[in-house]
Amino acid sequence: MDITTNEAMNEQPTGKTYVGSDELYADEQRCMRLVAEMNSGYHTEAEVREYLRQITDSEIDDTVCVFPPFNINYGRKTTFGKGSFVNFSCTFLALGGTSGGEVVFSGTPQEIVHCDRSKTGRYLKNVL
Repeated sequence: MDITTNEAMNEQPTGKTYVGSDELYADEQRCMRLVAEMNSGYHTEAEVREYLRQITDSEIDDTVCVFPPFNINYGRKTTFGKGSFVNFSCTFLALGGTSGGEVVFSGTPQEIVHCDRSKTGRYLKNVL
């Protein structure tokens, strides 16, 4: 069973074949153009956040920090929580959506495991 562009933009259903559309292709091209501009030279943190606002078509908090180069194939379903940090050379394949959470704790891995609100801390408890 095929799915429409609108369904693909709202959720990525499983077990269905996605057939692209001119609308989705144009939006991916828009995103790729903005990403190429953002990655083409030095930009202040404020300028990078402005690119992210255009890429995601959403508000980006002034506490968000992304170090280019940063790559994303489709930005409209991507969110960045307060205090989100993305280091150099990260790639998001985001057609199905990507969410960056809010920073709830900062510290060493051994300290983070004691923060119940931290998803990272909960994960680290199992691996440390």
